[in-house]
Amino acid sequence: MAVFHPIPNAAKLTVRFTGPQLQTWTIGSYWSLVTPAPFTPLEVKGLADQGDVEFMTELLAGFVLPQVRYEGCEARALDTISSPSHFSNANAGPGGHTQVMLPAEVAAVTTFASGTPGRSFRNRWYWPGIEADSLDIAPGDGVFSSAFVGNMQTAFNSFLAATAGTTFKHVVASPKLGTFVDVTSVTVKRRPASQRRREA
Repeated sequence: MAVFHPIPNAAKLTVRFTGPQLQTWTIGSYWSLVTPAPFTPLEVKGLADQGDVEFMTELLAGFVLPQVRYEGCEARALDTISSPSHFSNANAGPGGHTQVMLPAEVAAVTTFASGTPGRSFRNRWYWPGIEADSLDIAPGDGVFSSAFVGNMQTAFNSFLAATAGTTFKHVVASPKLGTFVDVTSVTVKRRPASQRRREA
């Protein structure tokens, strides 16, 4: 069983997928309240609901194939082990593309960084279900095209801005340190990586 690490005034928003062989992927990032206070059940529900709507609008239709199904967003406050959580899945469904999918283990890596160097001051999403035509055909060395990377980076920034609004702030959190710092940049890497977030 995983050990719980409290992070005061922070919540984790986890996005869940199921893949072609019904394996489960999870990707997650962290949020804090604009006004510091413990998350209430209503605020946690609001984060999950807003994440569910904006995830579909900004990311699902454009970057996930029908072989991969989006299952929903779970928000969980991290103040204590008994803090509130909520799962929203009103927009659950398959991706919107009809292209050939790359092998299931291939992922695009998105890094959320702060202005502080070190592993404890950045978070990553390993994005699943990528279409084969996202690769750069010239010179054909197996990296993602600059157009794909640019479009995904724009979509992530739109998702973060829309989800934050005036209530939440996207942050880089460290379970090891029990702290969080503001996100200052979002970067999608051109070189594919191995999917590392399969298990629920």
